[in-house]
Amino acid sequence: MSVRLLIILIHLGLFLGVSTGQESQLLDILKRHELTRTSLIHSDGTKTLILKGFHRKNDEVLEIIMKRKDPNKLRVDYEQNGFAVTIAYNGETGWQRKEKGDFVNVDTYIPGEFDWLKLTADFRGYLLRFLAGEVGIEVDLLENVEFRGRKLYSISTSHPDAHINYYLNSSTYYLEKMEVLKPDGSLLEEILFSDYRMVDGIPISYRQDFKNSDGQPYTYRWDKVIINAVVYDFIFEKPKY
Repeated sequence: MSVRLLIILIHLGLFLGVSTGQESQLLDILKRHELTRTSLIHSDGTKTLILKGFHRKNDEVLEIIMKRKDPNKLRVDYEQNGFAVTIAYNGETGWQRKEKGDFVNVDTYIPGEFDWLKLTADFRGYLLRFLAGEVGIEVDLLENVEFRGRKLYSISTSHPDAHINYYLNSSTYYLEKMEVLKPDGSLLEEILFSDYRMVDGIPISYRQDFKNSDGQPYTYRWDKVIINAVVYDFIFEKPKY
């Protein structure tokens, strides 16, 4: 029995415990990971996030505000070299706006070899989208790995948009590492998640360290996180000017 069919049967209330051991273990891991998105305060899960903090790359440090909304909306605001910059994704297309004095420029985001903006805007990630029954996502439970003295569950995912390996802590089920892969299987970018803190009973990573295939590291560090605040859809739409 496939894991996808197993999930469908559970959704229909028909699961009778006939899955293989690995399929059952994978489903249990995914459901425990999903529970990290809920709490007594937010029993319906995490639907929006507002994150305030800093982005550091080389010697440049930018103060940023990131707003995210389920399922795939993203907005990032910051100042750089005197420009007020906004980068956003409305669920279908991305855009960038720069303003300095009387100068205003708005451009449509054009992805390069890989659509990073679309991936960053994905609020749930492939694991939870698969668990919800979305078609087109393949998931496989791989061998456990040791990382910084901890055992991690290693889960590979494949989707027409990307191939991503997820590494979940075997005790907490927090996401500790992601690997975004090129079509040939080589590493495109590695992301490490650390400094988890409880916000309204939900664990949030306050630090993410990125390293791409060119070896260029950069870091996000958050000072403040707000869960499930009202975030209106219009702020993600491309402005006329």
